Amino acid sequence: MKNLKTTLLPVIAIALLSAGCATTDTPNKANYERVLGEAHAAFDKSNMMKAAWLTAEDALDDAKKAAEAGDWEKAMKLANKAKAHSEIAQQQAMAEANATANFLE
Repeated sequence: MKNLKTTLLPVIAIALLSAGCATTDTPNKANYERVLGEAHAAFDKSNMMKAAWLTAEDALDDAKKAAEAGDWEKAMKLANKAKAHSEIAQQQAMAEANATANFLE
């Protein structure tokens, strides 16, 4: 468990911190579509790894709703959230794949 904690916790902390300041792009349709594409790519990769988080999927759905309402700022924040959660899910999957049973030592 120690190995998993030392591998995964810093990754999550960095990802969450970077998600909070992920973009300084002007909220508009073009920037939203770019960020959404990145979010979908990250989500698809985590899904292929069988590691997708429901929070990422929910954020993608909510981003689409915000974009349909013309709220580009909210849509971009949610797309960035989906991207960050998908990237964290990928890191989690890799960390868990390499985890060891330290309690047997």
